[in-house]
Amino acid sequence: LVVAEGLRVLEEATSAGCTLEAALVNDNFGADPRERALLEMWSARNVPVRCAAASLMRRLSDVVSPQGALALVQVPLLTLATLQERPNPMILCLCGIQDPGNLGTLLRTARAAGASLVCSTAGTVSARSPKAIRASAGAFFRIPVVEGLRAIEFLEYCRARGIPLYQADPRAEHPYWTFDFKGPAAIALGNEARGLA
Repeated sequence: LVVAEGLRVLEEATSAGCTLEAALVNDNFGADPRERALLEMWSARNVPVRCAAASLMRRLSDVVSPQGALALVQVPLLTLATLQERPNPMILCLCGIQDPGNLGTLLRTARAAGASLVCSTAGTVSARSPKAIRASAGAFFRIPVVEGLRAIEFLEYCRARGIPLYQADPRAEHPYWTFDFKGPAAIALGNEARGLA
């Protein structure tokens, strides 16, 4: 289970078909048309919804201005072995990203760029953290994420499928726009301060 918080994130989790174990809303939630639409979708899917005082919601939330709703969402743990493979995959591999906000932003960017998979190596912050999920604007629920890989596992996965692996490096001789990413490709991004090991 992961905690999803905020209207946009909850809309994405719901429309992606994820199973919501339970939702908690403050006593003002439902006044806005988007909020009402979300409550109607939850009702149609028999999601248990409980109401809480705004003061309790503020204590449960770790954002400065809570939007009045959060939910527990079922998200299965994925492995490379259980993934359904796609033709011409675009894979983002995150190696040592430490800030959950950065990781969430990378998930959102990967989805916008049409990536089919995001992987992370051991030592990378979890994409399942509430801050990463919020920063992803719900993209976490729309793209498969495999976490905690050893670097060699990912390299072998790409090698076995003939997927070229590119390393993001600010000192590289070739800018990213000179590569043709129409075929299969994997891009490895390193730690915010140290880059790739």
